[in-house]
Amino acid sequence: MSRTKQPFALWIGRLENQTVVALRPMIVPGSKNGETTKPGDPSRKVIPADTKIAAGRENTMTVLLLLSVVGALISCLGGADWSVRIGLVVLALILVVLIGISTSGGVTLKRLEEFPDEHVILRDRHGQARFSKIEDLGLRIDRNSPVLLQIIPREDADHTLVHALWEGARLVAWHQNVRATIVDLSSQNTTRLPPDSAELRQQTVERERTIALRRDIESQLEALHTRLKALADAGDEFIRERKDRQVTRHAQEALANSGTAAVGSGLGMTDELADHTLTLLQAYEELTEAYAGTP
Repeated sequence: MSRTKQPFALWIGRLENQTVVALRPMIVPGSKNGETTKPGDPSRKVIPADTKIAAGRENTMTVLLLLSVVGALISCLGGADWSVRIGLVVLALILVVLIGISTSGGVTLKRLEEFPDEHVILRDRHGQARFSKIEDLGLRIDRNSPVLLQIIPREDADHTLVHALWEGARLVAWHQNVRATIVDLSSQNTTRLPPDSAELRQQTVERERTIALRRDIESQLEALHTRLKALADAGDEFIRERKDRQVTRHAQEALANSGTAAVGSGLGMTDELADHTLTLLQAYEELTEAYAGTP
């Protein structure tokens, strides 16, 4: 994905029976923040949450373009003034440009098929539920980003988070396919095969290999979940400690202004904040080392 042409974010679109995770903006009905008007409606989320969405205007502009073209043709055939004809033609050209701009930032779900390496589709409930847990951790991290960015550069933080979640989506999709393969291998009728047949041995080896692969994917998913949770928890603790420190400072200032001696110096709170900052940086560094490659 080109970082200069597309927002560097992970786009999550939900339909009734599937979850689509993509590295390109998806043009799907629904609200910007992922909330829906009723159960079953399509929805979309973006991580990082502040990524701009430039989509959804193309249908209106297409209608306006058709109307302007039809108007230009009618005016030419009806002998309208040249200024009117030129004005309608210019309007049509402007709408063509605007349509190109409005659709350049996103693709429809169907057009995503043209970018097989930039999206995955999770169709079974097990995979969707598993990715939802990963997504929830990502949203916790992203929600804390205004404060976290005071110690972590914005571009680095976005890059690491997007790639980690994208790796999670790919692993879940892979696990989905492997589970389907295991079900298929297990459902094959082998009663007609003799116990010492080469075909039966091959099927047994293939099934064991696939089960081992499933365990490996599950191990990778567990490692990802652990790293994301460590970063999310560290971010929550860092922000909570900052708030507690601010409350303590305000209380001390109020006591000082009233002429009452403050109890304690707050140095312990400062030490705790430093500890939480170090824990946060360590959690971020571990996630970066594992998932900082470019999608």
